[in-house]
Amino acid sequence: MCSDQLDLLTWRPRFRLVVFPLSANVGKVRRCAEVLERKHGRNADAYWKRVIGPMVERLSTAGVALDVIQSEIDAFSMAVQLEIQRRAWLGHNRPGGSAA
Repeated sequence: MCSDQLDLLTWRPRFRLVVFPLSANVGKVRRCAEVLERKHGRNADAYWKRVIGPMVERLSTAGVALDVIQSEIDAFSMAVQLEIQRRAWLGHNRPGGSAA
């Protein structure tokens, strides 16, 4: 092998993959929050795993580092929790609600 030829087994790209933040996918966050409001216990856990599994797989396949994947999942989880809280607050403060 010539010394000026690239060794493809040790070559590393000189770019950084920037992933669209999972927590910014408002539609997915809202849908997940909506479903989780109705599920509890094992059903909620099973649904969460069905949502997160493909996300982790897609990011992993794209070559995203495990620590970045975990950070993205954590941020998505926080966004879903905040959406659940927002929906609960709106539900309790609507005119014509159960307090009216």
